[in-house]
Amino acid sequence: MARGLGPKKPARLFSPTRVRRDPLPSSVPIITIKIKLVKKSDGSTVGYLKTSYDPISPTLEGASQYWLNSPFEASSSTKFEILYDSSSDPNFGGRRLAIGANERTDIGAGLVRNLYFWSPWASTPEGSTQVKDGSVYMESTIWSVDASTGVLSAEWVNPDSTKYPVQFFEYDGGGGMLYVGATGDVQAYKNEYPEFGMEEVTLVAVAIEVPTYEEQ
Repeated sequence: MARGLGPKKPARLFSPTRVRRDPLPSSVPIITIKIKLVKKSDGSTVGYLKTSYDPISPTLEGASQYWLNSPFEASSSTKFEILYDSSSDPNFGGRRLAIGANERTDIGAGLVRNLYFWSPWASTPEGSTQVKDGSVYMESTIWSVDASTGVLSAEWVNPDSTKYPVQFFEYDGGGGMLYVGATGDVQAYKNEYPEFGMEEVTLVAVAIEVPTYEEQ
């Protein structure tokens, strides 16, 4: 499915146990997580996120692992990046779990906009508008977490520097495979493309290792 024509088919809770150290000097621990997808309509689990190229994994074991570079004591407004864990996805290790678009894109209520997961080496700072990475306009330091529930949220910075929360949805990508898409207004997207059977989902971090603050 071409980007921009309906949801983009990708091109290719909370109970923490040990810390993963940041490869860069930092006082903030790296927490290893997997990402669960939960339907907003009924709270049921859809599956677990894999790489930006893959369909949703039906099992926790089949999911990708990520490094969440954030202290859980921080407020949910603190923005950070999510990186792929090289131990589970060697070809993605060190890449960001970012969100991208085909062009400089604004999202908001009533707007039918196509965003999608992107896996760049490049990084964008918090509050930055979209940066071009190859053919994709993307943002990476966009994530925040509710420390009490593990719910992950993303905030997109529009070209005029206004900010708007990203909404996520699962949809049928063909062949019985479910994928995850993103936009600013899932209902507007569903109205435009009812054939894809979109269901809004919440992203929930499932901690695999608990943070501890060790001396550098």
